[in-house]
Amino acid sequence: SLRASLYRKYLNYTWDSRQKFGAAEMKIALECDVAEASKCYTHGVELSRVLIRVCLVVFFTLEKNPRSWWIILLMPALMACWIYCRQRVSLEVVEAECDWHLKVDEFVVMSCESYSTVAEYHARCNMIELLSEKLRDSTRHGRIPKQQVDMNNKYFSKWLGPVFVALYISTATTRVLEGSLSVGKFLATISILQGIAGHFEEFYRILMSLSVLVGPLRFVVHLLNMPIDVPAFKQTFEAHREMTIKARAQVRQPLTSCVIEDAIPLQLLNMGLTFSSGVKLLTNVSLSVPQGSLIAIMAANSVKARSTLLKLLGQVVFPTEGHVFMPTHLRVLHVSYQP
Repeated sequence: SLRASLYRKYLNYTWDSRQKFGAAEMKIALECDVAEASKCYTHGVELSRVLIRVCLVVFFTLEKNPRSWWIILLMPALMACWIYCRQRVSLEVVEAECDWHLKVDEFVVMSCESYSTVAEYHARCNMIELLSEKLRDSTRHGRIPKQQVDMNNKYFSKWLGPVFVALYISTATTRVLEGSLSVGKFLATISILQGIAGHFEEFYRILMSLSVLVGPLRFVVHLLNMPIDVPAFKQTFEAHREMTIKARAQVRQPLTSCVIEDAIPLQLLNMGLTFSSGVKLLTNVSLSVPQGSLIAIMAANSVKARSTLLKLLGQVVFPTEGHVFMPTHLRVLHVSYQP
């Protein structure tokens, strides 16, 4: 399913990709955005069905009553203008509501992860008040504006049909009295206008729902196209395998009982790391350590450099320059300080 594919993709994200999207954002994407994005196909099919029906009705009406072309074409023109003007507003209120939901979810996740700290500092009441305030802000700035926009969008399409029927009656009545327009065509055109208004109302409802789904669909597609570390793992493993073969050929088995692979050292070969922002953290680092050694990593001022170096050794982060050589028979485990 799409949820399983997105979750599989998230587990294979690079370290930079995981830093951009937290647990709350991925939770909303898996629970809400995927479900909303999956509706785009059904809405597209329904939209095509209604559009074909409207085109057939308009063609039939213009063929039987050509002089009503102006009112038949003016109705969809006004509807298109309204959709164009209201689409941005609808997207803005939907994005605002999603942002406020995300803030509430992030606060809940943070409070649950830091529960021991909250309890030890006797801050339960403060956290409850903060959550209540965030929920009120979410309702005031997110849900209520969206409901107002939805109500305005809904009633515009409902009023459009009666207004155009009344306009046609007021303009075509004189032609009926003069005899240039038959009563049957007059009544049939009114019925067709009512039907077109109903079709346009359904068309407008589906189109507005589809426009609202563009945001979740775009977000899911963006998540599915985030960089993953599988190619880097593959490239690193292939390089380590070739380097292990060369190192095994260079090492001569000593007179002791140890095997050749145990004599291959762990190496940092001209390793460098540059972040996506352009900041260089490590440059031209070279080191060779025999297996079985106990090493202490010290840094004068930068704790970040030490933790990043451990991530490089544990293949959580991959160097942008050089190699971190681990013989292929070894397995490296990076234990994070976070539980």
